[in-house]
Amino acid sequence: MLFFRNFFLLLFLVLSSSFTVFSQPVIDAGFIPTDGDKWEVEFLGATNFSPGPEGANQTWDFADLDQDNAEAITFEILPLNSAVGSNLFPDADFCWHLKEFGIYNYYQANMDSMTLMGVVSATNQDINFLTTFNKPEDVIRFPINYQDSYSYTSQFTSGIPGSITFDGEREGTVEVDGFGTLITPFGTYENVLRMLIVEKDNLSNITDTQYAWIEADNFTPLMVYNTSTDGEEPPSLYYSRPLIINDTKT
Repeated sequence: MLFFRNFFLLLFLVLSSSFTVFSQPVIDAGFIPTDGDKWEVEFLGATNFSPGPEGANQTWDFADLDQDNAEAITFEILPLNSAVGSNLFPDADFCWHLKEFGIYNYYQANMDSMTLMGVVSATNQDINFLTTFNKPEDVIRFPINYQDSYSYTSQFTSGIPGSITFDGEREGTVEVDGFGTLITPFGTYENVLRMLIVEKDNLSNITDTQYAWIEADNFTPLMVYNTSTDGEEPPSLYYSRPLIINDTKT
């Protein structure tokens, strides 16, 4: 079944500093991408990876990740009029495109949340698989800060257009379990929040767990670690290169 269960992937992906409670990072409704934004992301199998500790004022040091075996993939924000299947989601505010796999993720941005409306898998202009959230799924709620948490339930219909379809429900919990400094092979990032996301759908009974390290002003996580109980998909890790805007890295 071609269905991206991962919360952020349909979604993605230092020296210790002292913070006070007043300087903790906060993600708010300004957390919205712009048409033309693009991210290069490194993908790795991560069988022996440890996400590190939870808590305040952490330093998560992953500078020594194995880049030699990483695979480069690209996310980009497409104008809605150029995204496959955009007519199916007229209320969407933007489309997040996973270029290498032909995946189009449609989102609506509100003052209190960002929601996933649907996912299209397409080859050229032909839709191969479609997921529509009848009850949209909260990708993130605003504002969110260290030690905040919430639960969500979403309902969706998935299948091959004009052929097989099935209905499902997904439940998840989101907890911001840490903040601090993140080190990756591409740099040092301070004032980073770490989110722990655990979700399960009633069709597969598979539980997916994600850790996502995220900046307050960056839609794509700096790093995402995925594990699943399905026994087929090994743990995986995504970590982002610097944001590219109009071919200029920032």
